[in-house]
Amino acid sequence: MEIEQSAAYEELVKNYQRDINCLVDDDRNLRKKGLTTILKQTFAASTPTRELLQFFQINVLKNLLRTIDDQIEKNRELAQNIIQQFCIRSKESVDLVDKEVTQQILQKLCSRVNTIPYAEQSEEIRLLITQNMIELVKLFSQHFVPIVGDFAVAVSRLLQDQYPEVKKTGATLVEECSKQLKQYIGHHGLQIAKSLAKNFEHQHSKVRKVTIQALTTFLLCEGAGCLYEHVNASYNKVINDKINEVRKTAYESVAQLLNSFSVPNLRNFESDLVLLLLNSLSDEVQENIQLGQKLIEECGMSRMRLAIENNEKVDQYI
Repeated sequence: MEIEQSAAYEELVKNYQRDINCLVDDDRNLRKKGLTTILKQTFAASTPTRELLQFFQINVLKNLLRTIDDQIEKNRELAQNIIQQFCIRSKESVDLVDKEVTQQILQKLCSRVNTIPYAEQSEEIRLLITQNMIELVKLFSQHFVPIVGDFAVAVSRLLQDQYPEVKKTGATLVEECSKQLKQYIGHHGLQIAKSLAKNFEHQHSKVRKVTIQALTTFLLCEGAGCLYEHVNASYNKVINDKINEVRKTAYESVAQLLNSFSVPNLRNFESDLVLLLLNSLSDEVQENIQLGQKLIEECGMSRMRLAIENNEKVDQYI
C-alpha cells in the first residue's frame, strides 16, 4: 500500500510540476493556465486524498501563496478556489495536514483584509476569503491559537467591509470562532465587538439580525463578557428596531446573555439587560410580547438557580 501511495504522489509531481512552475511565471496567461489545471485536474475526485494533500503541502503551497497577491483578479479568484478545494478534501483526513501549512494559509488570507483600504480590492474575492476562513477555523481551529491575535485584527477589519454579503458572512465567521476558539479569541476581541456593534446600524435588516446573533455569541467567549460595556448602547438601539424580526432576535439575545453570563458579568450588567428585556412587554406585536413574557420567566428561573448555587438570597427572583 505504501509503495502504491508513493507511486501516486510521484505521478502527481511528474504530471503537474510544470503547472506549479507556471504559478510564478511572468506571463499572466500561464499563471492562469497553471491555476486552472491544478484546480480542475489535481483536485479531481479520482486523485487519492493522502497523495493529494501531500502534493499540495510539499509542492503546490509555496507558489500558490504568491498567486493570492496576483495582479490579475481572475488568478486571485482561482487561488481562493484551490484553497476551498483543499479544505473540502482535508475534511477526510485532517490529521494529514501540517499546522504550519494552515497557519501560512490563514496568515496570507489575513494579509489581504487586515488593513483598510483592503489589499484585496475585489468584493467577491473578499467574500471567498471570508468563506475560506470559516472552513479553516472549522477544520483546524487549534492550529490558530498561536496567531489568534493577528487573526482577530483581520476579522475586525472584515466586519467593516461595505459589501453586505461580507458583513453577513463575517458574522458567521465570528460565530464559528466563538465556538472553535472560545477560550482564546475573546481576549483579543475589543475591535471585533466594536465592528459588530457598528453593523447593528446597517440598512439591511438581515445584516442587523445575523450581527446581533454573532455579537451575543461572541460576548459569551472567555474574556469577552466585559466588552458588553462598549456595545450596550447598540443593544439599546436594536431593541427598538423598526423590523419585527430584528427586535425578536434582540430580545432572544439579551435573554441569552442573562442566562449565560458569568456571575461577575451579571453583577456589572444584569440590571441593564433586564431593563432591555422588559421592553418586549410593550412591543407592538403581540407575538413578541408573549415571547418576552416567556423569556423573562425563563431568565428569572435561571437567575434563581444561580443565586441558590452561590448562596444568595432568592426572594427577589421569585
